[in-house]
Amino acid sequence: MAGKGTTMSSQSAAAAGFSNSIEVRGAQRTLYIAGQVASFDDGRIPGNIEAQCHLIWDKIEKLLQDATMTLSDVVKTTVFLTSADDVDAFRRVRAQRLGDVKPASTLVVVSALVRPEFRVEIEAIASKAE
Repeated sequence: MAGKGTTMSSQSAAAAGFSNSIEVRGAQRTLYIAGQVASFDDGRIPGNIEAQCHLIWDKIEKLLQDATMTLSDVVKTTVFLTSADDVDAFRRVRAQRLGDVKPASTLVVVSALVRPEFRVEIEAIASKAE
């Protein structure tokens, strides 16, 4: 049987807006999205965390569209934040953008990203039935 199944083995995962695991079964296409950062084509970088998060989700949505996928096909994200103070803002934007989609997720607070202006980087994996 093709498709995706969500396993929520804890209420804390559901409350935090992610799944502990996602099972992908059957004939699926998989898209691996490299870490996306908040820079416009002209090199500008938004200053606040919310704007950076929205821009990154816009970029991820475009990459998904190019592969005839949507945010509902995302099964895994890895998020890098440069400040633990930004976790709540990141989660608010993720909830706005993903709605009921709850991919398996890892969030890591790191000392820095490739440029000091970047406050967040998001990687994603998406899967869709053939």
